[in-house]
Amino acid sequence: KTRPHAPPPADAHVASSMASSTTAEEFVTIMNASLTYRGLPLFLSGANQAWNNYGKDFGNTPTKRSKCELQSYVSRLSAAGGNCMRIWLFTEGASIPNFDAHGKVTALDATGTLIADLREYLQYAAHANVFVIISLWNGAVMTQNATKALFSDMEKLQSFFDNALTPLVSQLATEPALAAWEIMNEPEGSVAIAPDS
Repeated sequence: KTRPHAPPPADAHVASSMASSTTAEEFVTIMNASLTYRGLPLFLSGANQAWNNYGKDFGNTPTKRSKCELQSYVSRLSAAGGNCMRIWLFTEGASIPNFDAHGKVTALDATGTLIADLREYLQYAAHANVFVIISLWNGAVMTQNATKALFSDMEKLQSFFDNALTPLVSQLATEPALAAWEIMNEPEGSVAIAPDS
């Protein structure tokens, strides 16, 4: 399958292509409180896709059609001059990560494809000169009890770190299109607001 060639990012001096990046200079970094790429200032300008299939875009062997739809958004963003896409990963935790009967996280997904799926998406974005920000959770709506328990039970939270977050971050660390990890979208939505004397 061939990947479409897209115009350079909105910051034309930034990069003509991230696809063949292999050195430390090929990643988004922070210098003097500003984002840089290849030692030059970087302004991220793009879109918040959030999701295509809520909570099911990555992992558990998504369909080819679903992958193509995600890639289509990236291509159109790049063609319009954008250089950054923000997308959600676990959302509320209904499909991923995998929880056991005791509410501990045992794996990223049931089929073991999540990292490969995300890597394919990131590499596609790199070919299109688009950076990606991955937002782990959606705090605006939090309906899953197993996910809520991660925020109050340290043992369960540690299972998430050990069996999901650490493998995810470490295995995708070499993908230059990955601009940032965001812990939670709209965290205020998961906080109970009530009078308290």
